Amino acid sequence: MGSRREATSVITSTLAGLIDDNFNENEENVFGSDVSGSEVSGSDIDASKRVTLDGLNMDGIGVDELCDSDDFGRLDSAHGSDLDGQNWPEFNLENDMSNTRLEVGMLFKSKHSLKEAAKQYGRLNIYFIKFPKNDLRRLKAVCNEKCSWFIWASRLNPNDPTDQTWQIRSSNPNHTCSKVYKNRNVTSAWIGEQYKEKFIADSDYSLKSLQQDVKRDFCCLVSLTKCRRAKLRALELIEGAHKAQYEKIYEYLLEVRTQNEGTTTICYLDNRLFQRMYVYLQACKDGYRAGCRRIVGLDGCFLKGYYGGYLLAAIGIDTNNGI
Repeated sequence: MGSRREATSVITSTLAGLIDDNFNENEENVFGSDVSGSEVSGSDIDASKRVTLDGLNMDGIGVDELCDSDDFGRLDSAHGSDLDGQNWPEFNLENDMSNTRLEVGMLFKSKHSLKEAAKQYGRLNIYFIKFPKNDLRRLKAVCNEKCSWFIWASRLNPNDPTDQTWQIRSSNPNHTCSKVYKNRNVTSAWIGEQYKEKFIADSDYSLKSLQQDVKRDFCCLVSLTKCRRAKLRALELIEGAHKAQYEKIYEYLLEVRTQNEGTTTICYLDNRLFQRMYVYLQACKDGYRAGCRRIVGLDGCFLKGYYGGYLLAAIGIDTNNGI
């Protein structure tokens, strides 16, 4: 009996030692070790450097996640790298809109650029993207209630008001919904900006042609009313906002008088609404007095802009019968 008990105790102690050694080895592999080779416990590991081992959320859906902690205030700057030396990709609103990729860790210069990138992703992939969470510190983009696709983003450094950089913290790139062919992200303003070159090249570019081009390029069905608003937007971008130009009349006349001393300018308003203006350059005065006949001609034309009107010009004739 005594020998049997001694053998049992020896076997028990041996197994306990093997289990302890195996546990220490696995713990070292999971949590790592410091430079001197001593073991580091799991509580000392920064939460910002840990990621999920299996990449699955509670529902079993694949999720890419970038963990963050309160004491690790800034993961990256717009032109730097984090503590691990990894350079996060930066989104360029001008160059990356044609091939939009939204990855975990991607940086955006502002929340506006982040929202535009998410909307552009939806336009290119025929999904309607909306933002149920949208405040000063966080942003969530989803496809619809039944779809698993989402993006969570937040301010990179919320304690610094001068830093407007945003970063995608977690996302699920997989869609479980169908395509949307009437996409509300395809607005008239966006269509006008996309197809303004068409209106520059062809002044007779019709609304029906615009509707067919949007359907072919983005698989999106738009109405002729939206195409009409898009055309007005495109013409406004091409010719400039007429209302904004009228607001600059006083600055324009002041610059004319400053650069041409002796120039006469008159601007007439009726209840703060523009009616007419008169400009007589000093160089034209000197030329008319010096070499033109004492006859004044008057010519005019219709203005075909948004507000219409007339352009009248006083004409003099020199000794060579030139205007």
